[in-house]
Amino acid sequence: MEGLRVARSGLRGGKGTLWEGGHRVPAIAWWPGRIPSGLVSNEPTSALDLFPTLLAMADGPLSHGHPLDGKNLLPILTHGDTLGERVLFWSYSGSHAVRQGPWKLVFNRNGDDKGLFLFDVSRDMEERHNLYAQERQRAEALESCFNAWENASNWG
Repeated sequence: MEGLRVARSGLRGGKGTLWEGGHRVPAIAWWPGRIPSGLVSNEPTSALDLFPTLLAMADGPLSHGHPLDGKNLLPILTHGDTLGERVLFWSYSGSHAVRQGPWKLVFNRNGDDKGLFLFDVSRDMEERHNLYAQERQRAEALESCFNAWENASNWG
């Protein structure tokens, strides 16, 4: 599985990978009178959150029966709130990742490299210490969560 290089930021991997160096990027939001200046959040978000956030900003209606994958970020942007418990999923070129809270599982089901990597990214953002062997039950729960998401979303 690609991603063994360390980006200049010290994070593992780069764009096109499932490592933190591939998708951990800062974001800046500006909305005078609505988003307070200097507000900082470490809440994990996704590009999938942009549409529900913009929809909420425009007071746009949501079509019934069409649930959104993302979350409305306005509570974070305007008040510094949190989104609460959520699970984030990534899939790219036969490799997969799932994150719940501080725990992130990166795995590959195809090819010769079927590595399983588990990290506590709150303590190891650089993804240097694979905790899979010590936290096998947690890793299996995350993989089951990914499988349920994959089956429900017809990504198979």
